[in-house]
Amino acid sequence: MSDEIPGFETPKDMVHWEIRTLVGVDAMKELVDDIDKRTRLLSRQGATVSEQREHTVILGNTGTGKTTTGQLFGQYMRLTSMVGSETYKEVTGSQLLRMGHKKVEKLFRPPPVNLAAPRPRLLAINNMSRKPDFDTRDPANFTLKRGCLHKGGVLFVDDVDQLVGPHAGRSGQLILHILQEAMDMLLGELLIIFAGCEEKVMALLEQNPGLRARIPHVVRLEDFTDFQMLGMLLDLIDERFEGKMAAEARLDGAYMHAAVMQLGRQRGQPGFSNAYAVRNLLDEMSTRQAKRLCAQQGQARVPPGKNPLFYFTRDDILGPNLGNAMMLW
Repeated sequence: MSDEIPGFETPKDMVHWEIRTLVGVDAMKELVDDIDKRTRLLSRQGATVSEQREHTVILGNTGTGKTTTGQLFGQYMRLTSMVGSETYKEVTGSQLLRMGHKKVEKLFRPPPVNLAAPRPRLLAINNMSRKPDFDTRDPANFTLKRGCLHKGGVLFVDDVDQLVGPHAGRSGQLILHILQEAMDMLLGELLIIFAGCEEKVMALLEQNPGLRARIPHVVRLEDFTDFQMLGMLLDLIDERFEGKMAAEARLDGAYMHAAVMQLGRQRGQPGFSNAYAVRNLLDEMSTRQAKRLCAQQGQARVPPGKNPLFYFTRDDILGPNLGNAMMLW
């Protein structure tokens, strides 16, 4: 497959391509494909797309890509005709709790009119600069001011399960009720995306059947397979060491496969963190390499033509215990 970035007719097409290139997240890819096909058909039919509900819940274990997927899905949806504006705001459940229900409610109300503000000149339209491309790291995405969503747009609530539980108290339920009211008040203009761990979020929705009824899309992100984690590991190595790193029995050889298979045995157990676990695995390899090089005091043995600084041995990759066990196979 070519690594070249294709040309795009619209920014929305570019975001669609970015979603399709993510590792895993097949359920989200299918949802975006379905929405894209439906909007194209409705456009050809001349049908209206107003007053549609596209609110979405993204569920998954730690490290399955809920945040990245939610950001890209929000970016995609804000560029469609299904929301009232291109506004995108991102917040966590705990941040909403700290704001309090009164401030959350004001996000969806028109801001007060500033009569002292200067009126724009008509000629100013000729000097308008090009609107910058969407950036999920833009601080403006995380700035929640009164009225910022009163014309609609996209609100991404990550870790929404933080709004329930003893620590949240009555405030969490009030905030959920406000979000539900906003869905009705800004029907066809506002899209809310929720993300969190499945067990806690589904419990939240069961406690709030009115909210659940207004969310047509539930997207479940599966844990990464061994094959996907191996690809992620090799990409991380290539990125971190700028393509200079080599390994005993090749980077994509038996030892790397064994390390990922060992990691994959933790899948389904509490604490397994998918992409974070892959990153931790690489950190462990680097730590073992550093200890080995220090112990060898510059006398590291590597194959001819290999740089000791950029070479993972079997024990670096697997650790001495698993590495020795493989030698006995």
